[in-house]
Amino acid sequence: MPDRRKRISRPIPILVFGIVFLLLPLVNYINFAYQLEVPPTEFRFILKNIEPFALLLSFFPLVVGLGILMVKKWGWWCFLLYSIVVILYNVLVLVSEPNQISDNIITLVQSVIGFSAMFYFLKPDIAAPYMNVDSRGWRFQKRKPIEIKVKVNSIPVNSNDLTSTGLYVDWKNADLELNQEVNVEFTFGDNKFQNKAGVVRIEGEGVGLAFRGADRKVISELKKWVEQQEVI
Repeated sequence: MPDRRKRISRPIPILVFGIVFLLLPLVNYINFAYQLEVPPTEFRFILKNIEPFALLLSFFPLVVGLGILMVKKWGWWCFLLYSIVVILYNVLVLVSEPNQISDNIITLVQSVIGFSAMFYFLKPDIAAPYMNVDSRGWRFQKRKPIEIKVKVNSIPVNSNDLTSTGLYVDWKNADLELNQEVNVEFTFGDNKFQNKAGVVRIEGEGVGLAFRGADRKVISELKKWVEQQEVI
């Protein structure tokens, strides 16, 4: 099973966000105790005096954190749903209680964490490992069986599928890490493609790459070329 473990190795930001979400329920509980002016040991009293919806939002991060760290598709969707709901809820709390900013410092912190996490996890090459094998980011593009010669960090490899957003190359036991940035070069038609790409999948026999910041005109030409290859 070494390939599977390597495939789900996590970038440091994912580990950090996952651990933060696991710790949020404890932080929220302590904050509840502080607001109610009782010691944290008064477990039953604290739970009885917190609104059910606020209680759900406070402890749901435990599920989100587990899903993120386990690199599960349901974890990614739980994170997205939780982040949107908690940001809207926190904004409502801050607007309805503008004179109690000091008491809502945890609310402010959670809003910042939510915005930061959403910005990071919505990147196509970050979200891709959480999706299905044949899916990549928001477009859910299925890889096409197009074989071309590619250079990744000047190392010659062969691609066995390609789309306008990325490609999968045959590269046995590649010495790369998830989210690592690499240089990609290949030729399609009369065009030469040179661009950055992020590593989104690592297996024993190959590596999945997602293009980063590619020129729209070049991507448009690549998309047309890929579509032409489908009918050849």
